[in-house]
Amino acid sequence: MKRPTRAATPPARWIRPGTAPGLWAVAIGVPVLALMLAGCSAPARVGDASADGSIRVVALDELSIEPASYARVFQAARDEIRARGWEWERVDLEQGIISSAVATVGARGIDDLANRHARQVRVTFLPASPETDPDRGGTLSAARASELGRPMLMRIGVTVFREQVPGWQPQTNSARLAGRWTDPELQKRELQPAFSVAERQDQTTASELLAAVMRRATLAAPAATSPDAPDATK
Repeated sequence: MKRPTRAATPPARWIRPGTAPGLWAVAIGVPVLALMLAGCSAPARVGDASADGSIRVVALDELSIEPASYARVFQAARDEIRARGWEWERVDLEQGIISSAVATVGARGIDDLANRHARQVRVTFLPASPETDPDRGGTLSAARASELGRPMLMRIGVTVFREQVPGWQPQTNSARLAGRWTDPELQKRELQPAFSVAERQDQTTASELLAAVMRRATLAAPAATSPDAPDATK
């Protein structure tokens, strides 16, 4: 007896059995994960400050900055983001915005590797008290706030994105037999082979990044000297 067929417009197409998304990441990435976690930096602590007091942690994702330190802290944030493996998407000194491209940087556990998580960093500098630019009108930009001597804030946000892979069909008996099917309609909407959705904010990574930015900015500060300081060699 001939089995009935089901019309499909257009038909789904099976692709490459044995390529289960995520499973390879667990097998390959777990040994690397221990090294990544071992190298995690310490998170920020409210009240921590630079030696000269010009940079202070006021929240786990926020720094208070003296206006003269703006350019130095901005550069430290830019360099720290790049040093950790993110590519810059926007670097705007005038408006006080640094954002990274979404990337698989900063994995924190098996869940990140198995679920194909990626992260994006956004750093924002702004006057501590929003106001209108007295000379140019409009909202006071970060660079203008620094120029006019206004106290400033730096905020860091890290968004976790999860990659969705429509059409993946796992096999309970053998991961080697798993595969994917494609749907041309999803492809037209750019939802295949994969797409990413924002899942949550990563406060831990944001806090670690904030502490690292403060350390980097502190190291870049010029050494404080006083002409009236006693000569210790005498």
